[in-house]
Amino acid sequence: TLGGSTVAFQISVSASQENVLMTWQVGQPGGVCLNYFVVSQNAGETWSERQRANLPYVDCAQDRRLKSGVGEYTLQTDTVKGQMYFTAWNGKEWSQTQTWPELFEFVDPESLNNVRLECQAPVFLPSQELAVAGCDRESGQDVWVAGRSLADIGSWFSQVAGWRVAEQIQSTKNNIEHVNIAVDGRDGIHALWSQVEDPAPVAEGTTETVLTNDAIYYSYWGGSSWTKPLPIYSALEDSVGRMALDIGQ
Repeated sequence: TLGGSTVAFQISVSASQENVLMTWQVGQPGGVCLNYFVVSQNAGETWSERQRANLPYVDCAQDRRLKSGVGEYTLQTDTVKGQMYFTAWNGKEWSQTQTWPELFEFVDPESLNNVRLECQAPVFLPSQELAVAGCDRESGQDVWVAGRSLADIGSWFSQVAGWRVAEQIQSTKNNIEHVNIAVDGRDGIHALWSQVEDPAPVAEGTTETVLTNDAIYYSYWGGSSWTKPLPIYSALEDSVGRMALDIGQ
């Protein structure tokens, strides 16, 4: 139910052997929609509970297509307000949604006019290639075919959307602050931060004041892992203020 009405449309079904995926939208065409799906692992004899598909748009799709057998995945293609969105299903979960505006808006290399493809029609090739035919309704009035490889679908699935899984560089019970990072010409990442060091031990029975100090630490990521943090400066009896980091070219 959405806005007091229940309208199911854009119902799409895809099957691979006994595995069946069915998706649909609920809402009013041309308005706001919710996206749902169910799956069957026994050729439709029984179905899972209805689940919401969390897609990064709320507008209803003008066109939806499901294509199984794109590698080991099923690919859902939605056209929303003239923009195409691609989301893969691996049998257990949906991938992050992909969109490639450079496929549909580009410059004609001959006339140097801007091209914007509309009336798009996708087709999936056995070689895991996507081809999209479209008409240019700008100045050219031409028909174009754009293409892209789909061999990277596996990389669309990530544990954290848009980000690599976080890696721990330093572990300490003391305060860490003033973190700075910079990238060099080889895409290496340099990190600096300040942290409070453990106080030096003092002899028992003395009234000596326990002094703490801040230290600056450095670590480097070269593409696979971070180096062991290295202390490069110690400010005895003082605290480190804000730092700046820059990498020369």
